[in-house]
Amino acid sequence: MKKIPPLVIGLLGGIGSGKTATARWLERRHGATILSADHWGHEALRQPAILRAVRRRWPGVVTAGRSPAVDRPRLAALVFSRPTELRTLNALVHPWIRRALQKELRAAVARGKRLFVLDAAILVEMGLSGLCRLLVFVDAPAPLRARRVARDRGWSLAEWRRREKSQWPLARKKALAHFILFNRGTPRELSGNLERWWAFLAATREKTIAPKA
Repeated sequence: MKKIPPLVIGLLGGIGSGKTATARWLERRHGATILSADHWGHEALRQPAILRAVRRRWPGVVTAGRSPAVDRPRLAALVFSRPTELRTLNALVHPWIRRALQKELRAAVARGKRLFVLDAAILVEMGLSGLCRLLVFVDAPAPLRARRVARDRGWSLAEWRRREKSQWPLARKKALAHFILFNRGTPRELSGNLERWWAFLAATREKTIAPKA
C-alpha cells in the first residue's frame, strides 16, 4: 500500500479572522493534529534560560520566588508598544518555538498521523511556512475582527491595532496563500465554507500542492 505523505496546512490571516476556529474544525471533522505556536510560546517563557534573559532585559516582569513566571500581560504591554523590544523578545523565543513545533511534528508523523494544521499568529514571520504544504488565508473584514477580539479577548481597539501593526501586512500574507477562506458571518457559515473547501480539495487532489513560500 502506498504510504500517504503528511499534509501540513498552515493558517494565515489577521487577528480575529478565525484561524483557531478553522483549526478546531479540521481537528473535529477530519482528525487533524493541531500544531499550536501559542502553546509552545507559553512553554518557551517557562524555560530557565529564556526566563533569565527576560528578567535581565525587562526587570519586574518575572515574578520572584521558587517558581518564577512571566507576567505575560505586563510583558506584552512593554513589547507591543516598542518594536525594538518586540524584536528582542522574538529573537529569544522564536528559535525555541520552531524547534518545539518541528519535534512535535516529527513525533506525530512517527505515530502515523498524516493531517496537521499549523495555527500560528505570525506563521510566515517566524519562518514556519517551510513546514507547510498548503497555506490557507482566513479572511474577515477589520471591523468584524476588532469586534471578535473585544468580545473574546477583552482587547481594546487600540490594543488590537497595536498588535496587528506588529505583524506582516495582510496583503503580503494573502499573496502567499493557495486558498482564501471567507469567515465573514456566523460559525455555521464558516463551517459551510470549510465543508465546500475541503470537498474541492479532496476532489482536485490539491493535497500535493507545493508551498509557495
